[in-house]
Amino acid sequence: NVHKRTPTYVLIERPQDLHAKGPCVGFREATHRHGNRPLRFTKRHKQGERDSVTPIADLQDCVDFLRSEPKGSSCLLLEGNYHTNHTVIVRNLHGAYGSPYVISAAPGHRVTFDGTIDVTATWKWRNSTRSLPGGGEITGGHWVAVLPVGVPEPWQLFADGEMQVVARWPNARWDDKTVFESSYWAHGSAASTYCGKEMRGYVDGAPCKMVDGTNAHPSEMSLAASGINATGSAAILNIGHWYTFCGMVESHTPGESNFTYAIGDDWKVKKYVAEHDLYYLEGSLDLLDGPTEWMYERSTREIHFKTIDDASPASMRVQVRVQEYAIAITDVSNLKVSNLGFFATTIYAAGENPRYADLRSVTLDSLRFAFPSAQKRLLGKTEQSWPTTFMRMNTWEESNLTMFNCSFFGSEGHPQVLSMGSGMVFDNNLFEWSDWTAVTTKPLAFFDTSITKGPFGKFGSGAFTFEIDRSYVPGLRTVVRRNTVHHSGASAGIAITARLVTTELNHVSWQFGIQEDGGLMQMSGLDVTEPAEWGLVNERNWLHDALATRSTKWGLRFDRNNALCYGSTGSGKSWAYHGTMRANVVWNCNGMMVKGNNHTIEYNTIFGTDPLNFESDGTPRDLAVYSYEDFGTCQCTDQYCIDQSSTCCVQGDSNTFENANSRFLKNGLEHLLDAVGGTAEVPSTTAVDAMFHSLVSSDNSAGGLFNQLRDPNNLDFRPRDGSVWASKGIG
Repeated sequence: NVHKRTPTYVLIERPQDLHAKGPCVGFREATHRHGNRPLRFTKRHKQGERDSVTPIADLQDCVDFLRSEPKGSSCLLLEGNYHTNHTVIVRNLHGAYGSPYVISAAPGHRVTFDGTIDVTATWKWRNSTRSLPGGGEITGGHWVAVLPVGVPEPWQLFADGEMQVVARWPNARWDDKTVFESSYWAHGSAASTYCGKEMRGYVDGAPCKMVDGTNAHPSEMSLAASGINATGSAAILNIGHWYTFCGMVESHTPGESNFTYAIGDDWKVKKYVAEHDLYYLEGSLDLLDGPTEWMYERSTREIHFKTIDDASPASMRVQVRVQEYAIAITDVSNLKVSNLGFFATTIYAAGENPRYADLRSVTLDSLRFAFPSAQKRLLGKTEQSWPTTFMRMNTWEESNLTMFNCSFFGSEGHPQVLSMGSGMVFDNNLFEWSDWTAVTTKPLAFFDTSITKGPFGKFGSGAFTFEIDRSYVPGLRTVVRRNTVHHSGASAGIAITARLVTTELNHVSWQFGIQEDGGLMQMSGLDVTEPAEWGLVNERNWLHDALATRSTKWGLRFDRNNALCYGSTGSGKSWAYHGTMRANVVWNCNGMMVKGNNHTIEYNTIFGTDPLNFESDGTPRDLAVYSYEDFGTCQCTDQYCIDQSSTCCVQGDSNTFENANSRFLKNGLEHLLDAVGGTAEVPSTTAVDAMFHSLVSSDNSAGGLFNQLRDPNNLDFRPRDGSVWASKGIG
């Protein structure tokens, strides 16, 4: 009952053959004549007869064959969709600088690895009924097909190439992107309790209980009124602001508004505010009632599918995902993987062990990923994930890992890309419509699944669309350049850890509100003891449109824990130091947030912000600077600072006065409280500069932005000729 496909072929191309394009045509003709049989194509050259290319019927054979070929040889794939029932292993393959081995599509050929199988079993209609607590019932039905024995269990389903959502309450859909809207989730109430001991100010709240606070919902009634029995469902729980976890519902009575759920021993819900809870239920037949929903029942191997207008799935191409990785790479150097597509599968490239399974000098070039990763919650895996992975565990040497011109669409769960390594380059990549659950997961290593070092086998620091680790080699920066991130559900768009990272010319926009807190681009910074030249540099980025109703996001943000006033290392890692924000344009979001000290903030343009954000005082501050003097949580008169008097506002130590050593130069703002300056009416910037209690504050403007810029509504942010901004070099 599983659709059989015509095999696709690959070929070897050696460095000396790169000028000879004829063999590709000859090869295609030969395969047409001889079908499945592996072929060998010979071409005569003036130097004598020799093998020009070697067609092979399996990619694994082609990769294995590369080891005996000269450095610089290529494994080229011909046009088609590659459906393999195994992961192709690339191992013990070492090219040379300037002569890397290559795995790529043949020139002019479009190649896609497909991690699905077609469901061609007979579909039968099945009626369903759900009783309502107040009397009455909801009747309906859906289609059912039995997955043949021997076929791997699925965790995603596609109809005519469109992803369908696992049965859920409240209902939401992928095709109209309502899965990203917080209004299509259920809301908790102040009566909810959390029982994890990691919570700040822990009070025993056992059992963990969610009390539904949903009053009005675009497509649903409240949990109690729905008549649903949630017991045994998975609960997707945004209960930790920038942390969302998946827990199983332990007990729920239909008609009741609350349920209890199980938590993991190592969840990280440190910041819990019950009335901020957001959740939805997933993965039980009781929830299957909305178009585009599906469910897999393990005990019967039945696929349940609710189609649009109840159309028969027999009229569609229905595919289910059964593969984690199409290609897995380790113990490799000087390798280029390029011009390949991945549908419902992805790539794993990792140096899991510096001694015998390292990875360095690898380039991923122009790879296309559609739905590359998703959790297996339907199969009982509520914590683990298998993301696109690109990393070198040996961080004390240069990784020389480059991801260039790759695109990602429809990833689910954090991390989307698991990366690690010193001196990595991420250049011109696209991340779009990703992470509609924002679930924090434990990524698993592929070759040695027992690894729990580095990022493997443990929860990360929250949910971020694109997370960048620090570079560990002094003087060697990781570069994040010309990447586009838009329409994603995680707390942050681009998140950066602490040091030796440069972000430039990135475009980040349209972050949704299914998680609290966050920013379009956010980071921490150096410890007070680290040299200034290691500082994070963020310049010439565009960051905009994140005014989500539930949780508006900062555009650019140097962050810290609001309760920790660590200007020195006496009580742990200090607040962030020595960051640079230069020549960025930020609009239609919270603006820019600067916590820490010794930063340089210059030439930025900010407008269209929301003063009623989660971390402000309700006043318009396009550039919100946490200060020892008048704003934030570590003012010298603030209780947090008083309680931490050994690291906050210590006389004689300017580092402990937040942002006292920072520099604010030539920033152009729409609003900064009621200060006006750097405008046609008030050319002097004195009033605006006085708003920053810092080492240097000069030529900052507020109150006349739209009269100073050429056409900001059409993305022309240059100052007008003859304007105050042009004369002073503002923005």
